[in-house]
Amino acid sequence: MLLMTTFIGGLGAESLIPEQVLPHILFVVEEPSLTILEANEEAIRFYGYRKDTLESMTVSQLDYGKNGLDFKVTDQKDLVVLQKTAKGETKLVLVNTEPLERGTASLYAVEIEDITGSLLIKGKAKYSTLLVILGTFTILVFLLLLIIHHVKHYILLNYKSQRLLTINKMLQAFLDTDSRLGFVKDGDLRYRYINKAVEEFYQKDASEIVGFTDDQLAIPQWREQRNLTDEQVLRENRLIESEISWNDRFYKSIKFPVELSNGKKGIGAYIEDITGEKKRGENDQKSLLRMAMLVDFLSISFESPQSQLDDVLEKAVTLTESVYGFLYLYDEVTEKFSKTTFSGDALAYHNISSAQASHTFKHSELWQKIMHEKKPLACNSPAEMEQLAKNCPPEHLKLTSFLAFPVLIHEKIVAMVGLANKKGGYRENDIYQISLLMTGVWNAKEKNERDRELQASRENLQLILDSTAEGIFGIDREGKCTFCNASSLRLLGYSKQEQLLGKEILAIIIPSKTGEIATGLRANDMVSPLVTGNGISLEDQVFSRPDGTSFDVLIYAYPQWKNNQVVGSVITFTNNTERKQNIEKIQFLSSHDELTGVYNRSFFEQEKARIDKDEYLPISLIVGDVNGLKLSNDIFGHIEGDFLLKNICSAMQNVCKHNGSISRTGGDEFVVLLPHTGSSEAKELLERIKTELDEQFPPMGKDSISLGYATKTNAGENLQEVFRNAENSMYMEKTLCHGAIQEKQLKQLELQLYDKIPEEKLHSKCIAQLCGRMAELLQLEEIANKQLIRAGYLHDIGKVVKKKGNLSETAIDAQGMHRIYDHTVVGFRILKNFDETAELAEIILYHHEHWDGTGYPKQLKGKQIPLASRILRFCETYEMLSQNKERDEKAMKESLSSLAGTVLDPNLVDLYIESGQPLQVGL
Repeated sequence: MLLMTTFIGGLGAESLIPEQVLPHILFVVEEPSLTILEANEEAIRFYGYRKDTLESMTVSQLDYGKNGLDFKVTDQKDLVVLQKTAKGETKLVLVNTEPLERGTASLYAVEIEDITGSLLIKGKAKYSTLLVILGTFTILVFLLLLIIHHVKHYILLNYKSQRLLTINKMLQAFLDTDSRLGFVKDGDLRYRYINKAVEEFYQKDASEIVGFTDDQLAIPQWREQRNLTDEQVLRENRLIESEISWNDRFYKSIKFPVELSNGKKGIGAYIEDITGEKKRGENDQKSLLRMAMLVDFLSISFESPQSQLDDVLEKAVTLTESVYGFLYLYDEVTEKFSKTTFSGDALAYHNISSAQASHTFKHSELWQKIMHEKKPLACNSPAEMEQLAKNCPPEHLKLTSFLAFPVLIHEKIVAMVGLANKKGGYRENDIYQISLLMTGVWNAKEKNERDRELQASRENLQLILDSTAEGIFGIDREGKCTFCNASSLRLLGYSKQEQLLGKEILAIIIPSKTGEIATGLRANDMVSPLVTGNGISLEDQVFSRPDGTSFDVLIYAYPQWKNNQVVGSVITFTNNTERKQNIEKIQFLSSHDELTGVYNRSFFEQEKARIDKDEYLPISLIVGDVNGLKLSNDIFGHIEGDFLLKNICSAMQNVCKHNGSISRTGGDEFVVLLPHTGSSEAKELLERIKTELDEQFPPMGKDSISLGYATKTNAGENLQEVFRNAENSMYMEKTLCHGAIQEKQLKQLELQLYDKIPEEKLHSKCIAQLCGRMAELLQLEEIANKQLIRAGYLHDIGKVVKKKGNLSETAIDAQGMHRIYDHTVVGFRILKNFDETAELAEIILYHHEHWDGTGYPKQLKGKQIPLASRILRFCETYEMLSQNKERDEKAMKESLSSLAGTVLDPNLVDLYIESGQPLQVGL
């Protein structure tokens, strides 16, 4: 201010600036043009202009930015402004102004003091202090991160332990729902693992079973049958199926070799109770036999009532598999049994001279009970036999089991059937079958005795036949159809009985080829009962229909007798197609992979053992492991993964189907077993497989599977070791080509994405360039810069799973950006599968998170979101906003500012705005 006072006091001289103030930066400005009229030498040196140039300039030309001098405000004191020199340097100066009065002109005196240097000195001191604070803070952060890492590691280990325990419990609960006996034994045949069904079977707790053998747990017969198959599995190292009969029940056993956790061999098994299935099969056979007998009885005319009774009794003995039988007619008025009929040589065996004319059993409590309750009674125990023997002649006591059955007609007992000495005793099914047989027979007997009821009897028979699911028809000795039921018409494809009656039915329904039916059986096999007089059953038989279709049948043919001569045959049959198909499917799946149709691991192990002989040398193995199956399943679903496996199998079969067997031994593992194949030939086949894949299934082609091979050339080599060598060869190729295959797989995903969304290619490049520009503004290191650019290029890779027509994103509006959903998660899964991009996965996962926590997928907030993800979010928003050509740079900044703190990181928005430059990209 002293200088300014001196300056003002010097007015009126020739120079406007007195000489005594020359060491200071001074000049005089005219208002309103703000032209510099005069500047001293210090001003000329400070600004770097020539005197004439400086004195022709305006003060606004010396200002930096918009914070220049305002000469409308008088008496400005200690004003700090930025000034620029002729060299382009920016100076921070302290300015004082005073108005001058000189005639009519308005002049200002300006005094300037350079304070740039003093501020730099202060800044360096502050910077040093800041470095010390920053270093201390960094150490503290490092220690905190180290503590967090250890805590997270401990929590993770504890979580995995609890998770494993939970999974084991879930697995045990799942296996316990299986009604079959399931267990694992070690090589010493001790139980190591069991399910709930095993505990219930032995009626013991798991702690009383695990660690013990069958010798210590079961009765001898059960133990011997079980141990026999256990030892066979260990000895032959293959799956063994068998049936076990024990304690009047039947069990199906499936046992297979397993590798225990200690590396030793053990046995896995499932044992299923199939008693019900067995009994149903027996019941079906008995039902067919009973119907054949019933039809036979109704189809024959007997010489006398006695011969009719004899025939009925013989059928009852046959049906129940009894040794002996008797039949009494009963009169309820006299309460006496008469007309006794014995089967076969029962009279001679029991030393009875003749059947008594009549008997009464009034004093036998057992017989009285039967007569009173009118219900059948089976006696299978010694105590019941003793009760039965009371009041019976001594010669009737040679019985081990007995079934008494009262025949009821209109609720009245008309006869009593007795059957004896069936092996294993009598069951409910015997009573059921005899009940149906005797009821039908007796109804027919009474109707045959009365001519007027003959037609009704026939109709009743037809009704019974038509009510059965089995097809039934009869033939005479000439093979002509004598009758047929509704089921036979339905099964054979006919609508009326007249289409078959009187015709040679076998010639119609049995497809023939040069005199032989399709299955290889001759037609006379079915009519053999007419010749031999013996019943037969046929399973491998085929019947045809009028429409040209055919079906497999299960047949029972039973001869019809009259006057000791066979007069015809009754044939019962059922459709056996589904059963045979199920058996064939089970047989196929036991050795084949259901998905690909090639052989499975079980077959491979058996085939490998079978051909491991000198006669098959040399033996080669080609081992393959599919590349990218997990990636395909994870990204596109198991349908695409299954398609990949089928393609690979197709290529292998095209090349190797005539050379050996192809087996799928694991989820993504295949083995080609090649007997009589040397090393050079195996290598040639391997290369042909690769060529086939390249030709048939581009673009991945041969890179879709890694292959290796090895050859056994002499008997001294171990084939299992050769297999391991082939595996090692395959893994060597997989390791060496790992990087190239992954690069090709990633490139293929990019091409698929651009094929679905052509505009995505340009969009990805644009985002990558924007990320590079932001990295420059943030002054990121080169590695982080490249990583960010790569993330920008791949940020939408997850859209590759989208279907065409469902790919457009919702347009942004004034309120904010739309939310993108699942493609970020898919992109994360994709990039995690590749070594090159694994570190980018998390960036892509969170690049649609919002600063305020309203984003996707985890609703992270603020700096919880990785910096690179926030930059990606900013760049995508910037790119979308820039697509509006009517939005200028000012509008762009306003739009971004409106999103700062909600969708976008406000620090990134501020950085962009302060840069003063648009993020221009050139594509």
